[in-house]
Amino acid sequence: MSNLADLSAVELVAAYKAKSLSPVEVTEAVITRIEAYEPKLNALWAYDPDAARAAARARKRAGRRVSLPVPSMACR
Repeated sequence: MSNLADLSAVELVAAYKAKSLSPVEVTEAVITRIEAYEPKLNALWAYDPDAARAAARARKRAGRRVSLPVPSMACR
């Protein structure tokens, strides 16, 4: 599979429904992408990867799959 941060919303929804991906995996991929590019872009005014990880873990524990990528939770 390609980098999870490169998947479209449609691909993510299909993977969540198939239970082949979890919100935690996608969140980690997005955080890795943000950390690679943010120093150059300087586009985020608030960034809380720990909150994003906690939200992804909570969704996984609750058995709920998100229908869209979690990156918006990394940026508050």
